[in-house]
Order: sequence, then structure tokens, then C-alpha cells
Amino acid sequence: MQKILGHFNVKFHHLYKKLLLTLIFIISGINTLIHFTAIPMYENQHVKKIEWSFPKDFTSNINVDDYEMARTAFYYLQGKGFVTDVSFDRPGLRPDTLFKSAFRSKGNIAIHILGLKIYQQLNGNIESAHSIPKDYFYKYGLIICILRSITFLFSVFYFHKLTKILFTGFIPFLVTVLYITFPSVILYIGGFQDYYENIAMPILVIYSYFLIRIFHYEKITLIQCISLSFLALISCLLKPHTIPIFIIWIFISFIVEF
Repeated sequence: MQKILGHFNVKFHHLYKKLLLTLIFIISGINTLIHFTAIPMYENQHVKKIEWSFPKDFTSNINVDDYEMARTAFYYLQGKGFVTDVSFDRPGLRPDTLFKSAFRSKGNIAIHILGLKIYQQLNGNIESAHSIPKDYFYKYGLIICILRSITFLFSVFYFHKLTKILFTGFIPFLVTVLYITFPSVILYIGGFQDYYENIAMPILVIYSYFLIRIFHYEKITLIQCISLSFLALISCLLKPHTIPIFIIWIFISFIVEF
């Protein structure tokens, strides 16, 4: 009888794991589908309703700051340096003049510099900063959406592996489900917006997995080490706000080592 019960428990355990893994795949797929279909409609900076379209208008969910940074990139390509045409309501600055500004991340502007270079080579010169075509921002939004969906799916895989290092039993499955259903991941910024945050955050998850492996004295290859450095660089260039997080990780690494 004990053998029968033991065999039944093992089969139930494997079946339960498969069901939870299937649930993770389904929710991850739904989350990715939201990336390509959801268009939030705002009223007074609050989401009033969600419209659905496949594929969506990829200009609808990009950061409004990208329009300004694209103009700054255009001015840079004209040899005017990193200048902006937005006064940010600061007194003494005329709204119709250009002035140097370090308000925006140079890494983000560099993406638009590269994007505008490629776009103009393929489609001809753009006459002015304010005539950058919608098609450019559509393709830019499409690329951001694809990249954030790819990094998100990788982050789910590595988050699950990370939880398996830290926990046992069914907890890794449950925590992974919580990760992909967390409101800011499946909705709002994570689900609706094609922001750099949605690339930088999954990179942090992937980076954390490999760092925890090192803390557990597991060896990583040279290629993995170089890849980790590259991921950290990309994350910090996309969102400089992640720099303090990597500083904290480095500090913890020294404590663990010594």
C-alpha cells in the first residue's frame, strides 16, 4: 500500500509541476500578447480605457520623451551638439530657441542618433527636427516592443531558475507566477508601455540569477562573464537609474568574497 501511495505521490508531484509550468507559459504568452495589442487611452494622465488592436499602432505606447530626444539626436547629426528645443518651463528660456541640455540620458539619445542615421540612409533625408516622420517612431516603437518582449520571456525563464536556487518544492513555481502577474509587469508600464524600463528590468533579473550562482560558488564561463558585463552596460545606458542597483550588487559581491 505504501508503495502504491508513494508512486501516486510522485506522479501527482510531476503532474502538478507540469500544470504550473503550463500556467507560467500561458500567462507569459498573454503578457507578450498584451505588449503587441494593448493601447491605453488616457484622461488627465490616468488610463480611462484600453483599446485592442493587432498589431497595435506602435507609436501609441512609446515614451513621449522620445519625441524630444529624437529631435535632440537630429540636431546632433546637424553638428549642433546635444541641444534641446524644450525649455521645461524654466524661466528666462525662450521656447523657440535651442540650448544645451544634459537633462536627457546620452545613451537614450544615442539610440535615436543611430536610428535616424539608418532611417535617413534607407528613406532619404529628413528636412527638420519637427518633421521627423511618424513612420520612424512607428518602427522605433516596434523594435522596442520586440526587444522588451524577448527580454521579458528570458527573464521569466531565469527568474524561475533563480527561485529554484533560493527555494524548494512548489514555491519557485508560485513565486514565478507572482512575478509575471505583478500589476506593474502585466499591466501599466510593464504591459502597456514600450519604455526602456521594460528592457532594463528583465536584464536585472537575468543578471541577478548569474550573480546568485556566483555567490553559491558555481563557476561561470568567460563568455558568460563578458555577457554579464555587456548586460550591465546596456541596462545602465538604457536607464541610468539602474546604476545604484549594480553598485549595491558589487558591494554585496565584495562582502560575500571577503
